[in-house]
Parts: sequence; structure tokens; C-alpha cells
Amino acid sequence: MANRGKDSNSSQFFITTVKENWLPKKLDGLHVVFGKVVWSTKLRLKASRQACSRPKVVIASSGQLNI
Repeated sequence: MANRGKDSNSSQFFITTVKENWLPKKLDGLHVVFGKVVWSTKLRLKASRQACSRPKVVIASSGQLNI
């Protein structure tokens, strides 16, 4: 997760399917999420300088494990 700075209420979540080398080592293993894709379509996204529509993403049945 990334945020816009101190006292901000917005955040970004990065969902990856492989290990990302650009993530800082200090975050490795710090925040872990388990999940599965229950529905998907094959997508091909192109980078654009213009605004584009994005597919809707739903995160359902989320919670926290006490360990």
C-alpha cells in the first residue's frame, strides 16, 4: 500500500501475482494478503496520455486474521 503522505486519507494498493523487485526490502513480508481470483477476463491494457475507463474491481469477504 502506498499513501499520499502524512494526514492523507487516500491510498493505493498494488496487487501483484509475482515477486516485484521494485518494492523496498523493508516492506518484504510486512503486509501480507491472501486471496484468489473468483472471476476474470483476459485484459490487455495500453498506456495512454488520455483518460481511459478502467474495469471495476471488487474486494469481497475481506477481514483480518489474528495471529
